[in-house]
Amino acid sequence: MFSWFNKLSIVTSTVGFLLLVPTVVASEIQFLLNAASQDGRYVIANDAELDKAESLFLRTMQGEISQQLQDEWHNIGFDLILLKENGEDYAVLQEQLARKEGRGFYLFRLGANDNSILQAPHSYKDLRTREITFSAMLQSDYPAAAWNTVPRYYFENGAKISADLAHLEKTFFISFTRAFAQKFPMGNLLQLHGYAQEKRKSAAGQESELILSSGISVPSDSLLVMANCMKQNVSELTYAYPTEVRELGGTTNTIGKALRQFGHNGFIHTEISRGIRERLLIEVELERNFINCLP
Repeated sequence: MFSWFNKLSIVTSTVGFLLLVPTVVASEIQFLLNAASQDGRYVIANDAELDKAESLFLRTMQGEISQQLQDEWHNIGFDLILLKENGEDYAVLQEQLARKEGRGFYLFRLGANDNSILQAPHSYKDLRTREITFSAMLQSDYPAAAWNTVPRYYFENGAKISADLAHLEKTFFISFTRAFAQKFPMGNLLQLHGYAQEKRKSAAGQESELILSSGISVPSDSLLVMANCMKQNVSELTYAYPTEVRELGGTTNTIGKALRQFGHNGFIHTEISRGIRERLLIEVELERNFINCLP
């Protein structure tokens, strides 16, 4: 893309200077994700930064990696880091060390041909969804993925703090989602969650291993195709909401709501049982089948 791209990455330091550093090696992507997910606390975002982030997310999804874009991200507390892995060019968007405020970690594939993206909004509480989403991103051609960077809830000074990026109304996940809706009006937003079968209230929920939903009462065509593929290649106990199971439908999910405000029908809410999540990390063929079934 640029003659220097294979050799150097431009990283904006927390004190505002531009540093030329060696391109991050392949194994560093997950290291950056894990580091970004430590020692943060949730801070409610302000409207001006959220509006700005929406436009910056759109430009980043369009493949821009200009110095101006990096500077604009820096001005609202993010560093844009360019890197190469397995012959592919990526951009990592992470919070600056001085502003770890639970706004998320984002990975972009430059030059991607697909039009679906991934989200893991509960990657602490929904155990293994961070790793599953990361693996799916690297083994696909998806243009972007997003992870939360503080738990969906935690306690601070005796008070419960809500940082649930799938249910709060004003978040950087929403800005990311709105940019996706504009860039990929016919794409799919694949949100990965985990659940405990023993906590389900219905017989169908308790026996299920995967629950898929469009967040509304009518499953989308993409969801039905995905459900059929999962039934055949991952687990026969894959159920579509609300026709086969009537819980965990994602109907209160603010990401799905944000998409529907754009007239976008690409929201796919994927609930994965604990057993399947654990198996996806150790069974290569099962993982391959799971990823291949994602739209």
